[in-house]
Amino acid sequence: MNIALKEKKRVASRELICGEALLIAEENGWEKLTVRALSERLGYAPPILYQHFESKEHLLCDIVASGFDRLNASMEKAAEAPGDSGEKLVRVARARFRFAVNHKALHNLMFGAGGPCRRPESAYKQMCRAEALVTRLLCMTASGGKISDAPDDGRELLINFIALIKGYTYFAAEMPEEAARAAFFQNQKPEDALALAMERFISSIQSINRS
Repeated sequence: MNIALKEKKRVASRELICGEALLIAEENGWEKLTVRALSERLGYAPPILYQHFESKEHLLCDIVASGFDRLNASMEKAAEAPGDSGEKLVRVARARFRFAVNHKALHNLMFGAGGPCRRPESAYKQMCRAEALVTRLLCMTASGGKISDAPDDGRELLINFIALIKGYTYFAAEMPEEAARAAFFQNQKPEDALALAMERFISSIQSINRS
């Protein structure tokens, strides 16, 4: 077997292990993910898993890094579509919200919300990359589209952007009472409700710039 084929099979096996680990977490929570449970699910002896990952910690780090790759790819794709900075921000917010709701267990692991927080250096860099994308769009929106005139409060705008998404994500995916969710969204689709809230937030930024 040549080196390239061996590497391809090794990566495929790592992806399989990570995928099954995610399924266990989605079904039972991250606390139920053990080497033994994963081995039984895959039909591998534990030593086989250790050939791919030195420990459970390394497995979680791999999952987190992969998760940030997927999240960044979806956000960057949303930002690349035509439109002004405000329209791009709404699309980025939708992509971020959709990822959190559709990949709840993975999102919780990545951001430490109800799961063991494992954030390797590579994942931290990926998170900074996402923050830089959003901050650039926010500053462009606040300054009328001119990057060079971006205000100094980009960090505050970023925090507000994140808080808005986190709030809507909580009500959509974490709120235990269905009645409370229904009252909060008022029969709107959660993602659409977030988009409207984000549009109001963007309008407030723009109105400050015009005043």
